Amino acid sequence: MIVLNRPRPPVGATFINRRSRQARGLVFLTPPTTNMGMTDNPTTHLNMYGQNGIITGGFSWVIDKDFGPVLNHDGSNDGIWFGSVGGYGNGYSQIDGKTAITLSAWINPGTLVGNQAFFGKFWAGAGATFIFGCSSSTNIVWRLWTSAGETEKNTTVPTMVAGQWYHVAVTYNGAQMSTYFNGREASAPTAKAGTISDAGGLGVPLDLFNINSFGWPFTGKIHDPRVYARALGPGEIAELYDPRTRWELYSPSGLYVPQLAGGGVVTRSYGYIF
Repeated sequence: MIVLNRPRPPVGATFINRRSRQARGLVFLTPPTTNMGMTDNPTTHLNMYGQNGIITGGFSWVIDKDFGPVLNHDGSNDGIWFGSVGGYGNGYSQIDGKTAITLSAWINPGTLVGNQAFFGKFWAGAGATFIFGCSSSTNIVWRLWTSAGETEKNTTVPTMVAGQWYHVAVTYNGAQMSTYFNGREASAPTAKAGTISDAGGLGVPLDLFNINSFGWPFTGKIHDPRVYARALGPGEIAELYDPRTRWELYSPSGLYVPQLAGGGVVTRSYGYIF
């Protein structure tokens, strides 16, 4: 059963709950609230180290009846860009060279024909770091490159239907790759070792979602995508799905910490963890 019932994400929040364990190790998110995601600055997305990403391609914000503001992918060349080909270091130290990662999001596929990437860190001619998506309505793909090589984990899940919301997440803890579907681990972990790296060895630009040159364009909606530089446990993944706890990161009990940029000047009313 897909749990979509209230509460909806808080609208207009300008803070992140630092005391929530959902904040621990968080290095990227696109906040799901109107002020933080649409009205305040509709062309930038947050990297938790203070670096904004830029919308590229045909990304657009739309209002969903269940979740409010969500990102709509047009199946072409949508992405969130954090770096340039000539400057591979931008924003990657939080991911590359580490031994743990979590990718989490709510997804609403517009089609389930062909390969669909929910997350990707890939650059044509440079290499790839990870791909997380589906190859059919019943198969989740978690593909990761580390210093030990490439591993692709395929997991059979209940049949997904276009136009429906699902929570999906994958983790790597330095020893195993795991896949979660609607709050539960969907298959036995797959053995994996090594530090997170890229196949080309050049430092793949951090351009989340946009791996269309790899042949995995996503068509549909994505809500509350997050990247953690640690492997969340099964209980923590369940909290991201459970309607009683999924918005704890944005709850009013959070501590407001303004973003500092440009020599310490507060430039936006966003909360940051670090």
